[in-house]
Parts: sequence; structure tokens; C-alpha cells
Amino acid sequence: SELLQSAIKVMTKSDNRHVDKQLIRMKADAMLDQSLLATLIENGFATDAKKLCLKAWSEASSRQGRYSQGDNVYTKELHESLPAFVKLFKDEETQLLAQTYFASMEDPEKDAFEIPRDRRLGELAKKYPGIEFKSKSRNELVLILLAGSKESSEFIAKPLEEIASQLKVEDLWSENNGPNERAKILFAHVVLQTQLRNFEPIKKLLSDTKAAKPDDSDSWAFRNFTRSMNSEISKPLLDVVTMSSEEELNQLLPVIANICDPSSESAASQSINLLAHVIAGKLDELEAQYDAAKKEVDEDEMPTIDLDGVWESVVDYLKTKKHFDQKEKRIQFVKQVWQAGSKLGLDVGSGHFQDGVQESCSGCRNGKFGLDAIKEAKLLSGEELAQYGSSLAELDSVNGEIWRQVGKEHLELKQFKQATDAFKKALDASTEDMEQAKHNRRVEYAFALSKQNQMEEAKELLKKVDQDQLLGDNIKRYEDLDSQTESN
Repeated sequence: SELLQSAIKVMTKSDNRHVDKQLIRMKADAMLDQSLLATLIENGFATDAKKLCLKAWSEASSRQGRYSQGDNVYTKELHESLPAFVKLFKDEETQLLAQTYFASMEDPEKDAFEIPRDRRLGELAKKYPGIEFKSKSRNELVLILLAGSKESSEFIAKPLEEIASQLKVEDLWSENNGPNERAKILFAHVVLQTQLRNFEPIKKLLSDTKAAKPDDSDSWAFRNFTRSMNSEISKPLLDVVTMSSEEELNQLLPVIANICDPSSESAASQSINLLAHVIAGKLDELEAQYDAAKKEVDEDEMPTIDLDGVWESVVDYLKTKKHFDQKEKRIQFVKQVWQAGSKLGLDVGSGHFQDGVQESCSGCRNGKFGLDAIKEAKLLSGEELAQYGSSLAELDSVNGEIWRQVGKEHLELKQFKQATDAFKKALDASTEDMEQAKHNRRVEYAFALSKQNQMEEAKELLKKVDQDQLLGDNIKRYEDLDSQTESN
């Protein structure tokens, strides 16, 4: 996708537009991605974009989920190019679809667009009641896209409910394709009503889904349907959790407990479940859920859920409650979430932690874990982690890895005594099977000792290091330390 976007931008400078258009036609199937279509419009290929949009919006293509919003961004260039593009379509329903399709793209993280996404969709929703759709699939696609903003609710809630009420959960998946196109309408209805604090539709969806579970518990189609359902509902549900009053949250907890069953495969759902119960101060109820789940599912078959994906949601919650700039409240809440995860036995660094050594993960959204994930989310600064990280490591050090991260923060601040203490605890907490981690931790410990001129102790540690096991900065540290101890 990124390569094609770059190619399109290069095409705008080309003298041979005919060749450029041939390339677009050759790549037509790949070009049905929303962000690529937007790039075409921005860069003067509106006619080609029109043909590809019509293909993407056709009933057959839309079943392939071509209009997924993903990480696509609504740019100033797209905003300025859209009016001319929309005029290429003659009928009102397709014009509204064209506007809604691109208005549903996310706002940029930096330099937020002057007309935010919710307001863009809300303004377009006002046009919906005045248009009589001839195409059922386009009508439903417009409703799905508009439902992404609660500002649309006044104009689309009723028609969305009318369509959703006619759907039966058991008809919404097939063995070949998993969730089918009509499922998106039902999910959109549930999401919109959840945002409006009407929890009955989500309760009904969960109840109907449980009742419709096929006898074949390993049904790929059913599992894929529930996974898609969780994915669609998780983000708006999280938004509701972070913005709810205490009364609303108490009403929500049973709903959350249902969708966020501890045996669920959805890490996003687990994050919501954990966060909601911590906010409500009802960790005992969450603990009871986990105990019950372990009785129904073998512990080694329980999905691996980690804390690393929770911290961005914690930031959102603290900002919503105006607590983010209050240092003590921010740190206290981080401790509460960490303690809850530790008490429940949730993992830290799942999928990124092999043999005690951090590894990259190309398929994961965030390769950071532990304190690094907290820092990545801009929840706590390096200075704050150095000051308060020890209290988290004492709750759960993840076989010393959190102590190692505490030591690293102290090292960056040139607090060598504290770094030495933390690296020693990291090494002492290493288990027997963490061979590579122990070699690297010995070097880090020795390096901190050397900064305090404790060269004899550092030398003894280096004698136990296998140089072939070292990674990253520790390779050079070992070489420098080795030469220093030799000279001494």
C-alpha cells in the first residue's frame, strides 16, 4: 500500500499520463484500498479514482471489507480535492456515499484537521433523510460509515435500527467467509446505541450470539464472527468506559464482563475489562471471573493477555477525567492497573519476550513492553519511571526484566548507584532457563559498577559472560569493559 502511494505521487510529475493510467489499471484490485483511493484523488487521478470507487462500493466488492477505515488519514489535500471529485457522480446517493466514504477517515494525530471526523460525519448525516436510495447496499454502506459518529444519531439511528431488527445472528456468518456483509449493519447499530448509553442492543447481541453458538465449538466461522464482533465493539465500549459516570459504569460492568470473558481471544476486550473494574474499584469481581474461566478452560489454553496494550487507554481515561496533569493521581492509577494485572497473573511482554530478551515483533502493533510500553504511551517519563519503577518491579518483576528496565532509566540519568542496585536485582531474579538474558544482564551490571570505579567486581562478572550471547549496546560495553579491566 505504501509503495503504491509513493508511486502515485511520483506519477504526478510524469510527462506520460497514459502510461501512469495503465499502471493504475494493472493494479486495479490492489487500488481498492481506501487510503490509495484518497491518494489518487489528492494527486489528480480523480477519473481513475471514480471507476475504482464504483468497483469498491459494488455489492460484491464491499463484501470483502474494502471500506475498512483502518489507519487511513483525512488530509487537507483530500478535503480540498473532494468537491470536484464528488461532482463526477450524477445521482445524490452516490455523491453522499463518496463524501461519507472519505469523511470517515481518521483525523491526523498531529495538526488535527479543522473539521474533526465526528463533525464531518454529523454534517453529512443531515443530508441522509432527504435522499431516497435506490441501491440497498449503498444505503447500508452509508449508514455503517455515518454510525462511526454519535453526532449522526439523530438522523440515522431509526433507519439503522429498522434494518438491524430484521437480522438474525445465526444468519450472519458462513463457513466459507466468516462474518458476512449484513453483520456490519448490526455491529454499527450496536456501536451507535452504546455510544448513546443505550446498552440493551449490546446485551441482546451478546445473548443472541451465545444462543446461536453452533454445536461444533471449533467452528472457524463462529469464532471469526465473535472476533469481528469484539473488534467492532471494543473501541466505542472503551470510550464509554472512560467517559461514564460511576452509576453508568456499574450498569456497564455486567455487559463488559459478558463481552470480555477472560477466555476470550481478544486482547482489546481484556484491556477494557481490566480497566473498567479498576476504575470501578471492583477488582474482586474481575478476579472471580478469571477463577471461573480457569475452571472451564485449561490454564495452558487460556489466551495470553498482557498489560502492554492497556496503557494508551489509561492515558485516554486520565485525560478524560482531567487527572493526567496531576502527577500523583496519574502515578497512583498506573500502580493500581499494574497491581491488578499482577494479581490476576496477566503477562507483561507477551509475544515480545524470548529467553528474557526483548525481541521485535513485525506483526504486533507495539513491540515495547513493561516500563518501555508505559514510556512509549507517554504515560510516565523516564525520570518518573526511574523514581517509581521500583514499586512496580516489586509487585511483578517478570523474572527481573522490569528491574532491568528500572536500571536502564537510572543509567540514562547517570544515577549509577541506583542503576547498579536495579541491575543486580535483575540478574538475581533471572531463572535458570534464561541463559542469554543472564549474559546480557551481567554486562549491564558490570557496566554500572564500572561507573562507580568498582572494577574488580565488574571483572568477576565478565568472567561468566559468553560474548556470543550479547545483544545491542552490550556488545560494545563488553569490549570496552574487557579492555579496561585488562589495563587495570
